[in-house]
Amino acid sequence: MVGVSWSVVKRVPVWAWAGIGLAIALAAVTVAALRFAHPTVAPVQAVGGFWLVDQSTVVRLSGVVELQRPGTDDWEPVRDAQPLTVGDRVRTGPDGYAAFTFFDGSSTTLQPASELAVQRFERDPASGATAVILQQLKGSSWTRAGDNGHPFSGVLVTTPGGARFFARGSQFETIVDAEGTYVTSAEGIVYGRAQNTDVEIPPGFSSRTLLGQAPEAPIPDPPRGPTLQVRVQGPARVLLTDARGRSVGQHPDSELPVYQIPFARVTETADGARVFSVPAPLEAYDLTLRGQATGTVQVAVGVLRPAQTSVPA
Repeated sequence: MVGVSWSVVKRVPVWAWAGIGLAIALAAVTVAALRFAHPTVAPVQAVGGFWLVDQSTVVRLSGVVELQRPGTDDWEPVRDAQPLTVGDRVRTGPDGYAAFTFFDGSSTTLQPASELAVQRFERDPASGATAVILQQLKGSSWTRAGDNGHPFSGVLVTTPGGARFFARGSQFETIVDAEGTYVTSAEGIVYGRAQNTDVEIPPGFSSRTLLGQAPEAPIPDPPRGPTLQVRVQGPARVLLTDARGRSVGQHPDSELPVYQIPFARVTETADGARVFSVPAPLEAYDLTLRGQATGTVQVAVGVLRPAQTSVPA
């Protein structure tokens, strides 16, 4: 889940938690009047494991992925893109990967043996404020929180024990286990709160929140081993998809960036080449190219070792 461009991070001071809470409360009051609707399923188009949609959806990338609707104990398999409603729960099997695309442009990738519940979807047409509120019950997720410019918009992830984490214009990993919650920011600041204590997690840092305790001070995230680098030069949209169905780059049929691979990033060099960097690479990748003009597209692949800053020519 990483974009082809990096947005300017807007800091949210600690006092903004009160504003975020107020925005959520106001949205709850006005939701009856606004009648926030869940539209009918829009046409979708699959490329790799990414789907073009006009609403919030979940799609199976690989392995076992199941969906439980509100008011039922049954779990149904997820195959193609399915619309999400408030109260839905999604879980993955030991080999399962699922991708969520939300109405505000945010996205979450659910890793194996994980479970996520949709708590709230809200949008205020008057102010432009949006809220995606999720509860992660267990396992690991990778989230890219969109930034529409409104100070109270963003993604809020709650976890067992009352911890919650808010982000806007950020990318972060959330891991929930029997001891507590671990959050690592890769881009932008993630704001956490538990036991009436706040924490700001800057890019490249992690924070642990044990059950029933306040968040711990952020510490640097350790190196993640070798990094796959793919350099693409030329007039083409590029999407890199791993062996689990997760993608990073740009959808070939739209302007939308894709952010599904944890800690992957795309940068652009001075000469216009795009460099895909994927830490801890898997065994295989697909590269999807769609030409945008007449010209030659050149692709180079290398491995960046921990002590290196660029792949040898």
